[in-house]
Amino acid sequence: MTTNVGRPDIAFRVKEIVSAQLNVPKDEIENDASFTADLGADSLEVTQIMMLIEDEFWITFPERPVTDLSTVGKTVDFVLAARKRGANASL
Repeated sequence: MTTNVGRPDIAFRVKEIVSAQLNVPKDEIENDASFTADLGADSLEVTQIMMLIEDEFWITFPERPVTDLSTVGKTVDFVLAARKRGANASL
């Protein structure tokens, strides 16, 4: 897997994962959409989404994030930053 992936590509792939897990059309997933409030995910679904994102991008989310990962866009930003720093990065 290459590390030279831009934000639009990451956002596309994250939205594909979210769409598949929550059965929400990808074109209805906005960057500011909350996983729980807007997309209706429960805590288990959010955990599954994060695990799939970790596998897709070869990163690791911290056990207790010090950054807000509550929306699609914030998660995309985290993935982008983590990939720039390298695998197993955390904010």
